[in-house]
Amino acid sequence: MTTCDVAIVGGGAVGSAIAYFLTRDPHRTGKVVVIERDPTYAMASSSLSASSIRQQFSTPLNIALSRFGIGFLRNATENLSVDGQPVDLSLRENGYLFLATQSGVPVLRANHAIQKAEHCAVELLEPGVLRERFPWLSVEDIALASFGTANEGWFDGPGLLHAFRRKARVQGASYVADEAVGFEKNDERIEAIRTAGGERISAGTVVIAAGCWSGRVARLAATALPVEARRRTVFVLDCREPLPARMPLVIDASGVWARPEGRFYLDPYLWLLIGLLAGAWRRAAAPGAAGQGEAANAGAAPKVAAAPVVVAPGGEAR
Repeated sequence: MTTCDVAIVGGGAVGSAIAYFLTRDPHRTGKVVVIERDPTYAMASSSLSASSIRQQFSTPLNIALSRFGIGFLRNATENLSVDGQPVDLSLRENGYLFLATQSGVPVLRANHAIQKAEHCAVELLEPGVLRERFPWLSVEDIALASFGTANEGWFDGPGLLHAFRRKARVQGASYVADEAVGFEKNDERIEAIRTAGGERISAGTVVIAAGCWSGRVARLAATALPVEARRRTVFVLDCREPLPARMPLVIDASGVWARPEGRFYLDPYLWLLIGLLAGAWRRAAAPGAAGQGEAANAGAAPKVAAAPVVVAPGGEAR
């Protein structure tokens, strides 16, 4: 039987980050154990994520969390180095560009006011300025855009995951390659975790960090947690007429987004993006603004400079 102060179910980026911060605290002396069912992380959300970060949110709390996050990423070597080895997370601060049709302008302006109050580096761009700044982007049907000029971009998500895991282990965290299949409770308090391999892990505190599977894990403890898995697919595209290297992550009013990835591009809605590139896609039923907070509204998509694409399969989280 294993006994620990904190047991974390799920050893992806979030679980390993928790282990890292707990073991980094010099005032904590308890043992930290991380239970991860797939140490290869082949199908983990952390490995298949688009790994992006932005300041353009609709709540001060999310903005503050991202402000901390971008600072941490910039200082990855200082924070996560082991034995003096540099940690390169390939951070690219190209910014986010949110596009809105006329009906989405009030939401974009309201969010902008919140972001400016939180000292975010954001600009509102009228169609004329937008066209000058990004000449490869059609501004047809676009009434306003919000561009993050700093502190936004993307990074090497799997690299961050493994850097957190490596540093947490050096700091004393233990990783168990097993799956949590049950909890032992005393009244309403969890006392231990049972694993598929037959191990019993007694813990003072249990943290569920199983990503999209957290709801399923919580049900093992007869607890309702409104988190569930949803299928998401990201496609890798090769545009024969490359867009500028400093292209931001563009989020259209329809919800379609795209960004560079090396010499390729990522996009979650292949059928819709091909329509954009071919100039064949037209207005959806309900125009609106791309979501900067909890939801995105359908709308009219602008047509990116027409160019043929070559499709390659991308990652899919399960």
